[in-house]
Amino acid sequence: MCDHPQLTTNCFLNGKPYILQFAISKLSLSLTLTNKNTFEKWKSTPSVEYIESMTRKTGNFKTFSVFTDMMRAVFLNSSSSLSMKLLTHSELEKINDNTLQSSFPEGQVKKRVYFILVYTSEFDRIHYPLPMDYAGLPNPEILQATIHGLENDKCKLLKELEHCRGKNDSRNADFGSLKTSLVETAQQCADLGRKCQRVVEEFARLKERVEAEREIWRKELLQVKVDHERKMVRLQAEVDNVVGVLGPVLKMSSTTRQNVLGKMNQRASVSNQGDASNRWCRGRISDLSVDRPSRRPSPRRPGLCSGRPASPASSSAGSFRDSSSTLGRQPKKCSKLGTFLDKPTADVATSNFSDNDVNSVRIQIENLQRAVLGLTKNISTSNV
Repeated sequence: MCDHPQLTTNCFLNGKPYILQFAISKLSLSLTLTNKNTFEKWKSTPSVEYIESMTRKTGNFKTFSVFTDMMRAVFLNSSSSLSMKLLTHSELEKINDNTLQSSFPEGQVKKRVYFILVYTSEFDRIHYPLPMDYAGLPNPEILQATIHGLENDKCKLLKELEHCRGKNDSRNADFGSLKTSLVETAQQCADLGRKCQRVVEEFARLKERVEAEREIWRKELLQVKVDHERKMVRLQAEVDNVVGVLGPVLKMSSTTRQNVLGKMNQRASVSNQGDASNRWCRGRISDLSVDRPSRRPSPRRPGLCSGRPASPASSSAGSFRDSSSTLGRQPKKCSKLGTFLDKPTADVATSNFSDNDVNSVRIQIENLQRAVLGLTKNISTSNV
């Protein structure tokens, strides 16, 4: 029984094709050479002792295991330093000077074939010959059995071929359907690609629009922020102003604060009364300027608010002439009243008027109202 799988290779001898088979066992190796055309065979089964003795005679001793490894490398063509040759007996005699000694008959020796294992080193070239004896033609019965077996194998292979053809046809049909579905899938992929391209373009446009709107919103937000900061600064200034105005008041005691607030309210009421009187006087004077016929103005006399009471000896006509001399121009204000009327209400409320000043202004306003009423009566009488 062989310990290793059988190795087979094709070779030529005298231009004819041969099949060389090699097998290894524990105690020997086996070589079989078969002619492809005539089926003639040559066999050799050298033992371990024969191989080691033969390698020792060549001058380059190899053990049986090393030699079998070399044979395997030759059959597998895995080493560049190993090669093989097939020689007939006559060809080998031409190489060797001495005639080979053999116990076989001469006719059988002439039919012998030699397998030559050639080992090429850097400086040497060693030949290891293995003789292969002629085994003759195979037995006809064996050939018939071989032919019958080959025919059976042929029938089985034909059946397998038909089965494979059926499978191939079904696979071709499946391949056609898969090809059709692949074409449809490719078309769908192309459509999806175009849709994706449109989506990408739309996304780019939306992105540009969003960026533009974001820039606008950013500017508006920045402007709102600036306006808010300005308003906050203005409100802070107003708060600081109010705090500055009310600060001294808040620091006062409760009694002093009530007195100050009472005076401020009194001054505010006087200021409002003065504003109303001023508007009423100016309205009446404007009405008198429109209703009175044009006359030559009389010499200028002191105004109604000169600060001195009117003379008791003056007549109504004199009062009329005195009043007519002031038509067409603004009447002269009294010292305290003019200052009082020229100031706004908020300024009057915060001015440093004393109680005597307030009473004096109130008296002057009452005198002014009486003078305007008298002037109005005189003008009405003269028109009649």
